[in-house]
Amino acid sequence: MLQKGDYVNYRTWGICRIDGMKFMQPDSNRNGGYYFVLSPVFQKNSTVYVPADSAPLNGMRPILSPEQIDDIISSVKGRQLPWIADRKQRLAHFQKILYNRDEGDLILLVSRMRMKAADGALTGADVKIMKEAQSIIEQEFSFALKLNADDIGEYIRRRLQEPCRQDAGA
Repeated sequence: MLQKGDYVNYRTWGICRIDGMKFMQPDSNRNGGYYFVLSPVFQKNSTVYVPADSAPLNGMRPILSPEQIDDIISSVKGRQLPWIADRKQRLAHFQKILYNRDEGDLILLVSRMRMKAADGALTGADVKIMKEAQSIIEQEFSFALKLNADDIGEYIRRRLQEPCRQDAGA
């Protein structure tokens, strides 16, 4: 159960601290009921209100643990995101990945775009999406792993080069 002082990843704001709960009367902008009161970590002096009864549906979830991060990185080993030649279709697909904020898909997205960047094959929109995906990954991973955001790319690359972990019974 999420409570005051916990940190969450909220889809549109990134890493936030839960400052409490607040009952809000219905008005023209929101339904009445209880709301989480969030303070975005990387956007000072901001406050966000998320309906408590639909927080998971709105993209709010607990911060990943270091073990979960390593599992996500391991899950993308050997996988590659297909490149969509049509720019509009590619942009729509990449924007969907950004919106869903699945960290494994984001890693695959950045990896694929880095390969295309090496060939000089990225548009300005591609570069913008790549930077946004990197920022999403760096925020949560650096927060959870207590590393500098600039070190996250190297951390991921090192983990991708490690041999797959064997099951304890193997």
